[in-house]
Amino acid sequence: MKDPDPKITLAKAKAKINFSKNKEDLIHLHKAGFIKWSGFNRALKSLEEKALNPNVVEVLDFMNGLYGTGFKSTTKSTTTSIVARLKENSIDELKLVVANRYAAWKDDSLMCKYLTPDTIFRDSKFPKYLEEAMRTKQGESLLNAKKIGLAKGDLITLDLSKTFSDNDIYKIKVFSLRGGVRIGSGQVEKMYGKDIKRTLKILENRVDVEQEYIYEGI
Repeated sequence: MKDPDPKITLAKAKAKINFSKNKEDLIHLHKAGFIKWSGFNRALKSLEEKALNPNVVEVLDFMNGLYGTGFKSTTKSTTTSIVARLKENSIDELKLVVANRYAAWKDDSLMCKYLTPDTIFRDSKFPKYLEEAMRTKQGESLLNAKKIGLAKGDLITLDLSKTFSDNDIYKIKVFSLRGGVRIGSGQVEKMYGKDIKRTLKILENRVDVEQEYIYEGI
């Protein structure tokens, strides 16, 4: 039962339960007004961050896979800004920004060094990066490729191309065929998703031209 003084209830709780293992119970008691716990805000924050941790790992795995880096979810300096952004944005929005910055900076000798969680998820920068990513769609192909399991060297079929982002650029290798056999080493091209869809649709109805499209990334 609730004591007249919440501090007495808290003192009894201290004697009987482990604060670390029973954070959720203590938070509930504090919210219900049974106790006044000085560690309430800290405990609530830690639970929220713990709940977000699988999402942090997913974002970092996507980033490491794309950038070829090894940022760790156990490093607080790496995860703090990601946790903050996940409280305001979806996982896909964070991944889209990761892909967008990669597409924009990977070939820039000056900017490629800023492909880090600290820069990309910084509170003062992230909204701008997200707006740009959603407006230009640049990098969306990388996010879609991960979703559908598309990897470098995969054959692009007409059905597969329907999942592509119309306004993002895909790097492909085009092979001419003769009797189903490739001729030469192929030609690397960069095409918008909508153009790949249209071309494959045209090729489907032609018998005089044989071509094969292979995914090459971005």
